[in-house]
Formats: sequence, C-alpha cells, structure tokens
Amino acid sequence: MRDRSEEDREKQEQEERERQLEEQRKETLERQAREQERRALEKENLQLDNLALLREQNQTRQRAMESLVENMRDTLIKEKRKIPPPLFRGKIGEDPHTHMLRAKDWLECEEIPAAEWTYQFRLTLDGRARDWFHDTTIYDWKDCKEKFLKLPLFFFPNFLPYCLPIFVGSTQ
Repeated sequence: MRDRSEEDREKQEQEERERQLEEQRKETLERQAREQERRALEKENLQLDNLALLREQNQTRQRAMESLVENMRDTLIKEKRKIPPPLFRGKIGEDPHTHMLRAKDWLECEEIPAAEWTYQFRLTLDGRARDWFHDTTIYDWKDCKEKFLKLPLFFFPNFLPYCLPIFVGSTQ
C-alpha cells in the first residue's frame, strides 16, 4: 500500500503542480490581458490627447486667421485708397467749373461726408485761390459752390482770355 500511497501522493503532487501551473498560466494571461487593455487605453488616451491638441491648434489658427482678416479689413477701411485732391491755383488753362466738378468727384470718391465738403474743399485750393477761401465767409457747400463759381474775373487774370470771346460776342 505504501506504493499506492506514494503513488497517490506523487499523483497529488503532480496534480498540485499542474494546478499551480494552470493558475500561473491564468495569472499570466490575465496580466497580459490587463497589460494589453492598459496599452489600448493609453493609446486611446494618447489619440484623444492628440485630437484635443489638434483641435486646440486649429482653433488657435482659426482665431489667428479671423483676427488677421479683421485687421486687414480694418486697415483697408481706415486706409482706403487715397487719391490726391485736384488742385486749383487760378492759372492759365484752369477752369473753376471743371475744378468744382473734379473736387466734387474727389470728395465723393474719398467718401467724405457731405457735411464736411465745404471744409475739405480748401484742400483742393492752392495759392491765391486758397487765400480767397480763407478770406471769404462760407456757410455751406451750396454757398461755397456759388461763391467759387462767381469769382470775379480779375481774381484769376489768366482765365480772362478764355472768357473774353463770351463778353465780346455779347456786346455785338
């Protein structure tokens, strides 16, 4: 029986070793599964972090672009195309009527409010014409136009030869 009990004991020991090995295999498999799950979660978290970082970068870029576009729009509005004003000096070949039309075109093109036209009109005058403007009392744009277009011919002596045919023709 001793042999039998030794055999039984060996058998039990063998079974115990197999059971321990099986438990070790299960623990190893569980550990590997947990490790794989942890790695998968880390990978997923890394992907989520990368995605969040990309979204943040895109939002930052979008805000920067929007800011740039707004700044460009503001710059274009503030610094619209500046056209130099037409100048009238009262010299030979300068016609007050033509100048008045050009000055009005310039004022409109520069989008100057109509209420400021009289004040801004002075920028289109030079020399004696500018002196005339400062020496004359002008109330509004209509008054400015009337007074400028009715300037006495002696004010612009160089313009007189252009008007003489009109006066000579009217006396005949």
